[in-house]
Amino acid sequence: MSKVAVCGLGKLGLIFAMVLDVYGKHEVYGYDVTTRPAGILAGRVEPPAEADMDHLLKQNKVSMVDSPEALVASVDKVFVAVQTPHAGIYDGTVPVPDTTADFEYGYLVSAVRQLSRAADRQHKEITIAVISTVLPGTCDRLLRPLLTPSVSLVYTPSLISLGRVADDLLNPEFTIIGADSSDAAYEVSRIYASLHQQPFQMMSIPSAELTKVAYNTYTSMKIVFANTMLEMAEKTGADCDAVTDTLSMATTNLMSRKYLKGGIGGGGYCHPRDVVAMSHLAKKLDLSADLFGFLARAREAQSSWLASLAVDYVNLTGMGVTILGSAYKPESSLAGGSAAALLFHQISRVGAPVYMVDPYVDDLSGENSLNKIARSPSVFVIGCDHQVFPSLRFGHGSVVIDPFGRIPDQEGVTVVRLGRKL
Repeated sequence: MSKVAVCGLGKLGLIFAMVLDVYGKHEVYGYDVTTRPAGILAGRVEPPAEADMDHLLKQNKVSMVDSPEALVASVDKVFVAVQTPHAGIYDGTVPVPDTTADFEYGYLVSAVRQLSRAADRQHKEITIAVISTVLPGTCDRLLRPLLTPSVSLVYTPSLISLGRVADDLLNPEFTIIGADSSDAAYEVSRIYASLHQQPFQMMSIPSAELTKVAYNTYTSMKIVFANTMLEMAEKTGADCDAVTDTLSMATTNLMSRKYLKGGIGGGGYCHPRDVVAMSHLAKKLDLSADLFGFLARAREAQSSWLASLAVDYVNLTGMGVTILGSAYKPESSLAGGSAAALLFHQISRVGAPVYMVDPYVDDLSGENSLNKIARSPSVFVIGCDHQVFPSLRFGHGSVVIDPFGRIPDQEGVTVVRLGRKL
């Protein structure tokens, strides 16, 4: 067991700190600029909707401190999970503006500066291991100039999905460790080795930065590809599930099954914004081709196609649109960067009446029950693949546009399973 600190206890950092404590058996210290994490740990504030949260809250013994100075005084390894946000216009819920931008690094720069200065004042050697998402070159450009000689820098981003952060930390495909010093890299790898036995990929810091955003944006590329197959299948009489299920078998030459299924566009707090940020970098570097800009535009164009189908049925039937599901992932209340929100925006822009509801996001008790909403005739669009939707009985005369191919036929209801020929 060793002493470890986490600076920045947000969506990732708080879970990371508790996992290091409960599963890694480390003595963990935490600091955040807000009082929210301390409130969650003390049971005064509602925790985020994460698997394993109850167990982690009951078992952890994370010690909260009141400053970066106190973190440095307590440990010699500090993981920094401070947010690197993007402007709201880049979150994937509205069309991307023509002008793109990098992430906002002010919080990260402030945290690293304070930790480095604290180490200098205390005449102490420490390792700062950044796990926040950044674009390639950021550590060299913004963080390295802040470091004093007693500080070693490591970049080790987490490949996690919100809602299952603990499981992803304990069962990663691999762990990225970018470092200048082999000693610092080894010390960080020892911390991770207390959580799992998966491979460690050692590389330079710029390579680690690029690997992180490459991983996220490749996911977006698979979703765009799968939805291209869906649209082509819809327009040619093919079955997109037959196509993507078969391609998923080519695990030697092509890809895994995950994310390769026709449906709605990718979403989340990371992926849409990472695509935009990488498009910004592609322009800055004058790349010969901006693949990432294409992915952002393709996601919007595919959503626009779905919106036009819904509007066609509005014009045909005189009914409004009801989007079922505003979350970006099934069986979750997480709605950041939701493709359903983008769809809502696109339909409302043309003046069609549109309403969006989600049983995991909204209060659907009493008179506002999901079953009652479904029984009221409408042009329904399935915006998230929640398991409850196929069991709904829709009102007579309704149209159900289903990008996921889950809704069964119902008498008196037009079910449009896009790209599926059953």
